[in-house]
Amino acid sequence: MPTKLEQVWSSFDISYGNALDLLPSALVEHCARKEYAPGDVIISEGDSLESVFFIESGIVDGMKCFESGQDYQYFVLDRLNGAIGLLELFSRQPTIIATIIAKTDVVVLRIPADELYSFAMNDLPLLRKINFHIANDLYRDSGLNGKLFYLNGFERVSFYLMDYFEKNAGRTPFVIVRQSYQNIANHIGVSHRTVVRAVRDLRQQGLCSIYGKHIRISLEQFENLRRGDQPFE
Repeated sequence: MPTKLEQVWSSFDISYGNALDLLPSALVEHCARKEYAPGDVIISEGDSLESVFFIESGIVDGMKCFESGQDYQYFVLDRLNGAIGLLELFSRQPTIIATIIAKTDVVVLRIPADELYSFAMNDLPLLRKINFHIANDLYRDSGLNGKLFYLNGFERVSFYLMDYFEKNAGRTPFVIVRQSYQNIANHIGVSHRTVVRAVRDLRQQGLCSIYGKHIRISLEQFENLRRGDQPFE
């Protein structure tokens, strides 16, 4: 039996296929299509908000910088959730919050921010969908990003491995972390060397193992990590 809140939620249609569907068809002719190669910077942190970029194809990384100066991967966007600048536009923030770099070949549709905002504020169904899109993205990512600021390098690697296990655990009694050390480093804002040292220490403490070139975590190791039995140094 649906709760009262679920009944209220279901009374409003916020369905859409992917981020590109949020782009009003009436504004498509106002868009400029642009292509980027892997490694190209689409827009940089601190740039003025002038356009919103909807990803038509490809994958991009959103990169930020810790106070230490170390870059980390803040988020990943693709055609499903890729609307660059939408958060800034609807929170009325004049500058871009993260540097967006093409991870693959990328094609975007760029729409002037002022035109999109004016249109959406006069289209209540579209505004509801945009509100859901932004809130859903923030909710999904908030569990990891905020905590990392308070952890040292070793703790960040441990936290990443626990989070990865929880998200990928299945019927097998272990999880293979199919990410390179560099990808892990980018994701949590530490150096490649820090990840290597942390994994070495975790292995010595019996809290992970190596399978080929990848980290492997058993259920028992995950439970020990979660209990915090290992000394965080």
